[in-house]
Amino acid sequence: MRGKSHARCGGGEKLEECLVIKSIDNQLLGAYLCLYYAGDGTVQTDVVGIVESWDVSGTYDATDAAQALIAGLKRQTGAGRKVWHKIVDSNNTEEVVGVATALNIVAGSGAAEEHEEFSATLQFNQMPEVRSI
Repeated sequence: MRGKSHARCGGGEKLEECLVIKSIDNQLLGAYLCLYYAGDGTVQTDVVGIVESWDVSGTYDATDAAQALIAGLKRQTGAGRKVWHKIVDSNNTEEVVGVATALNIVAGSGAAEEHEEFSATLQFNQMPEVRSI
């Protein structure tokens, strides 16, 4: 979108670019990135929205409770794909918690002579709560 105002990016500025970022290092998905001229004509960048997302992958183990939970959602739609998602940092000092949607679920696929694959994306539906443990 070149040379037009965009409501998500503030509306009144002269925009040079406004686009949706689909993936940045597995941490942010769907960020609206807006570049516009202000003041002396220097291009500025404002991130006006993000969606945090986490990809998981490995070998499918149907006896693993977490994998079984996600695998059971692959034929669900809407609210049936919603789960509570909690991330604890490696220092065990902070946790991030919120409702997420399970996307791109692969559970039990692959060639017959290889281990079955497991992967999914858990995308927070709103800004998750960050709290100290």
